[in-house]
Amino acid sequence: MFTNFKKNLGQNFLRDKYYLNKIVDCSSFNIHSNLLEIGPGDGALTEYLNNKSKSLTLVEIDNDLIRILSKKFELSKNLILKHKDFLKLNLSEVKKENLFIFGNLPYNASSQIILKILESDIVYSECIFLIQKELALRFAPEYKKSTKLSMQTKLLANIEILFDVPNTAFEPMPEVTSSVIKITKDKKYIDNSIDYLKFKKILQVCFSHPRKKILFPLKKIFSTVPSFSFSLDKRPEELIINDYLEILNKYGKKI
Repeated sequence: MFTNFKKNLGQNFLRDKYYLNKIVDCSSFNIHSNLLEIGPGDGALTEYLNNKSKSLTLVEIDNDLIRILSKKFELSKNLILKHKDFLKLNLSEVKKENLFIFGNLPYNASSQIILKILESDIVYSECIFLIQKELALRFAPEYKKSTKLSMQTKLLANIEILFDVPNTAFEPMPEVTSSVIKITKDKKYIDNSIDYLKFKKILQVCFSHPRKKILFPLKKIFSTVPSFSFSLDKRPEELIINDYLEILNKYGKKI
């Protein structure tokens, strides 16, 4: 069992078999699916995914872990091992039909990995990720409070928190609780007329002062603030995605 954990790579390996099983069970992949696992570590989750699908691709950055994975799964004919940094990976290398993506994502790169996938043109059926609970709540806030990250990603996908995983389930044991999230494609809010980059810029301005009323950032966006269907006395966290799309629509090409 691997014990040379590298803090700079955010390595906290899930060891609890109950939660490893639970992660696999919450996915809808089958024998005809193609699986991708990001940061498989020493293969704890991989063992539960291996030989249950058409193919399984592993993307791992750590030299030591690559050697362990190569030896551990050398007889697996449907397994492809890529020694690469996922954030630098050309996603065309892992494009496949009926793709399901898994990963116990490093805390220091979770949001970047998720956004890389969501903002790409890669087609996936679902993503099942284990991330820090605090970050999960930024993607899917409780009590219907919006965040910059939740609005940004809601334009591209549906993200739900499935269950929490205690820190005792990991080695080494982190100081925080983690959560398993499920991501599915959702094109409800986006079409060819929506400028995603402008939408992100509007969110950046609006959430730069989250405690102030929305009127404050709108004055930075518009020389003359137009009328909106929502109250200008609300704070950014109280607006929903349709409100931000209304801002985008009225702002047009001014950014």
